[in-house]
Amino acid sequence: MLAVGRAMERFRTPFHGKSSPVQFFGGGFDLNAARFNGRPAPPPTTGGRIMAFGENEANFAYGFWPGDGRFPHAALYAYIVPPPEGLAAAAIQPAAARFDTTLGEFILPYADVRQAASPDEAIDRFFQSTYEASAALAGWDRAALEGNVPPLRRQG
Repeated sequence: MLAVGRAMERFRTPFHGKSSPVQFFGGGFDLNAARFNGRPAPPPTTGGRIMAFGENEANFAYGFWPGDGRFPHAALYAYIVPPPEGLAAAAIQPAAARFDTTLGEFILPYADVRQAASPDEAIDRFFQSTYEASAALAGWDRAALEGNVPPLRRQG
């Protein structure tokens, strides 16, 4: 969780818009962070009051999750609220990443991250490619919201 949290903080760094810190949610036992574009989002149709408040602004959320009955494997995930048309067909990286129609979000199994030549680079590519595809399809003003990504620092 520490390594993924570090990667999430690095991904958060160049974003100039409002963003959340990396947070741990005990209910789902996941790490999560979000980038916001400043526009309101339509109220979600599921999830009750908590989701209605939590997803009241257009956002791109990303994180690490140990899985549940719908997807029983640890994974990195990313999703955008509200989801734009064409999201499921977006090209993302690395090759093991995909859009899961049951969950309605992008998934990269953690087992694939662990087997990657550079797990940090796999995580970076996943978060960056899913954000780029999501923000482009949703019409975010990326020029106003983004800066340079800091270079990946080698551990060890």
